[in-house]
Amino acid sequence: MGKKSGMFSGRTVAVVEDLSIDEQLYLYKKTAEIKDIFKNGGDMDPFRINDPEFAVYSIFFENSTRTKESFNNAAKFHNLKLNIFDTDTSSVNKQESLVDTVKMLLGYSRQSLFIIRSKKEGVCRALEEHIGQY
Repeated sequence: MGKKSGMFSGRTVAVVEDLSIDEQLYLYKKTAEIKDIFKNGGDMDPFRINDPEFAVYSIFFENSTRTKESFNNAAKFHNLKLNIFDTDTSSVNKQESLVDTVKMLLGYSRQSLFIIRSKKEGVCRALEEHIGQY
């Protein structure tokens, strides 16, 4: 399957306010549509990205089972390459910057999505600023 793109492609969403009201409404409506099709046993394939070369990196510096599992299950639903980044043994703990780590990871796939949970304020904004061109 070819590369899909849409209104959210290439975007960073750190907080809900990063989305316009129209974008938020679109997502709520799409979610209701998907939920209805799922509940009624309908075909979910039109909603799947289904690209095994698309990588999802789950990077959690702060534990959250529900959030982590929600995103991991979403990646599996879409048939994407899921990479669970072990922050405890990462080079980030040896003074390698997160920016350098993410730049390196970007080289492994045609398209990547990073799910990051951190106690530090501004991590996603800093990454967007430093590697937005990637």
